[in-house]
Amino acid sequence: MFEPIPNELERRDGFGTALFYNPTAGIRELDACDDGAADGLRAVAILEVGSKRFEVHAAGGTGSCNSKAITGLTGGSDYRLRACLRNGSGGANVYCDVWHHGSVY
Repeated sequence: MFEPIPNELERRDGFGTALFYNPTAGIRELDACDDGAADGLRAVAILEVGSKRFEVHAAGGTGSCNSKAITGLTGGSDYRLRACLRNGSGGANVYCDVWHHGSVY
């Protein structure tokens, strides 16, 4: 099971996507991809589960993706997932999608 979350708020036709692989068994994974036209921003996938926050950055320019294994989550926990764009690793998030909600399997 996976939850693809596109960032519909585009900047000069560039956008980011967040993807949370949430299988009933196996490794959970958070992916960020930078898609669309080059815009000088990186894509960031943000996953929040309770007080835990996970981020993955796709910083290689348009067409790049990055992923991270997510461990330590309890089945039945609620999560929030969103895609944002960011100017550099320490910049502010901009052009974020709304939070999408689900439950960890």
